[in-house]
Amino acid sequence: MIEINLLPAELRQSEGTPLPRLASILGGALAATLGVVLVANYYVVDIPRTRQNIKTMEERQKKVEAEKVEVDKLQAEIAKIKLKVAALKNLEHSRVRWARVLNAFSKAIPDGAVVRSLRVDPEPAAGEGDVGKKMKLTISGMTTGEAYVDCTRKLTETWNSLKREFEVPEAKAPGSEAVPAVAPATPPAEGASDLPAGFSKKLGLKFQEPVIVAFAPIVPPKMNFKTDEESKKFRQPPSGLDFTITISFYMPPPIQGQ
Repeated sequence: MIEINLLPAELRQSEGTPLPRLASILGGALAATLGVVLVANYYVVDIPRTRQNIKTMEERQKKVEAEKVEVDKLQAEIAKIKLKVAALKNLEHSRVRWARVLNAFSKAIPDGAVVRSLRVDPEPAAGEGDVGKKMKLTISGMTTGEAYVDCTRKLTETWNSLKREFEVPEAKAPGSEAVPAVAPATPPAEGASDLPAGFSKKLGLKFQEPVIVAFAPIVPPKMNFKTDEESKKFRQPPSGLDFTITISFYMPPPIQGQ
């Protein structure tokens, strides 16, 4: 049997929850549940994890700071050692190896040349760039020969020998590189491996080209003979030539501690 409800809508009895209201209720319940889960996750998971991360970072920071203190100590020790090494190298570089220099000098004097004196003086000009203190050797001597031309030839030979034995670098021509006159025939000297370009690895010094500052013929003494027979028996002494040669050299530059 079909029943018809003739009451107005506002007076009719509800038959169930309307769909929009039900959806609203379910949505609110879901949102509340999600909020509770998020809050619980924040307090139970996120906060403890953040605290643990902070603790870990603090411990790591303390460890890094302790390591930095040790690194600073090591760097200070390294700096002291480098200063000591530089001081030792400077001491080594400031010492002229006179035994080697004199040995090279003796080889540079050819037969027919005699050295009267050898003097060493400091030069007034200070070293610049890749060179240190400047010094000068002054050589006084004489050459002998049957004629004056022989004496001048011996003087030229002495000049060339000094260049060779002291390993004087050749002058650098425009557009070309400087080439040593003679390659070192012996192993480098102790502490000479770090010498700048142009320095003799054998002698530890940088020599400049020799300069002939003076030369003059030696006039033989006048001999008086009573007879021609005596003059014929006397043998005329060979010709001679007095000379003075200077050769300047540089000490290695000071080494700065890094």
